[in-house]
Order: sequence, then structure tokens, then C-alpha cells
Amino acid sequence: MLIDILTKIVLPICALIITVLGLKSRWIIQTDRLFERYSKLSKLAFELSEQFGNKILRKISEEYGYAAITREKTIT
Repeated sequence: MLIDILTKIVLPICALIITVLGLKSRWIIQTDRLFERYSKLSKLAFELSEQFGNKILRKISEEYGYAAITREKTIT
């Protein structure tokens, strides 16, 4: 009786909860990775634009910074 309750009710519920938590944590980590990648690219492009005085690099750094904040995946 107790084993039936464990195998039919408790274990599937625990598995479902663990799956949902795993999916949610992976989603959060993925968006943080996207933010980190774009913010690093923005900082690099900005530093290069300051060194060389290139306005195109400055515009690229602004686009990457905006994409990092809004978490956009596509950049023009």
C-alpha cells in the first residue's frame, strides 16, 4: 500500500517538480549568458572605438549594449 502510493503519486510529482525547476533555472542561466556575452562585446567595441576614434565601432557598441539590456537575440 505504501509502496504503491510512493511509486504512483509521490515519485511522479517529485520528478515533475525537479523538471520544472531545472527548466526554469536553465532559462535564467541562458538569458544571463546572453547578457554577459553582449555586454562584453559592447565593452570591447566601445574600448576599441575610444582607442581608434572610429564612429562605426561606437555605434556597434551601442547596439550590443542595447541588445544586452533588452536581451534581444537579433542585432542589425
